[in-house]
Amino acid sequence: MANKTEVFVYGTLKRGGRLHHCLTDSEYVGEGVVRGKLYDVGAFPALIHSDSVAGGSDHSYVRGEIYSVDADTLQHLDIVEGAPMLYRRESVEFYHVEVGDGLTNGPKDQIMHICAGSGTVQTYLFNRLSSDMPRIKTTERATCDGEVFFIAQDVDRR
Repeated sequence: MANKTEVFVYGTLKRGGRLHHCLTDSEYVGEGVVRGKLYDVGAFPALIHSDSVAGGSDHSYVRGEIYSVDADTLQHLDIVEGAPMLYRRESVEFYHVEVGDGLTNGPKDQIMHICAGSGTVQTYLFNRLSSDMPRIKTTERATCDGEVFFIAQDVDRR
C-alpha cells in the first residue's frame, strides 16, 4: 500500500474549482477548517496561517476540503502551487466542523461548530504577504467552546 498524505485545499483546488482536476484520482476525506486568513491575490486566494499573521494567533479560520493524495499527486500539487517559491507546503492542525442551529431562526442563521483539533494536514501557505493584499471577507459564523467566530471561504475562484 502506497503512503498517502492528507492535504487541505481552500481555493482553486476545491470541488468546482478550475484546478480540481489535479485531485481526480485522490480520495475526498471531508470538510474542515484551519486557523488562518485568506487574502485576494488576483487569480487565486492566499492562505496565511494565523501564527504567521501580525498579531499572532487570533481565532480566524479558513474552510476547505481535505483529500488523501499519493506521492505523485503531492509532487504535482507542489508544482501547481509554485512550491516552495510562491507557496510553501506545511503541516497545520485542522478541525472538523458540524453545521448546527444558529443564533436566530432560519437557514441563513445556521452556524458551524468547530470540533476539537482533529489532526494535522499538509496545506499550501502563501510566502509573499504584503500590506496591500485585500483580505477575503468572512462568510460563515462558527462556534467553538461557546464563542462565536467567523470563517473565510473562497467561493469565487471557479
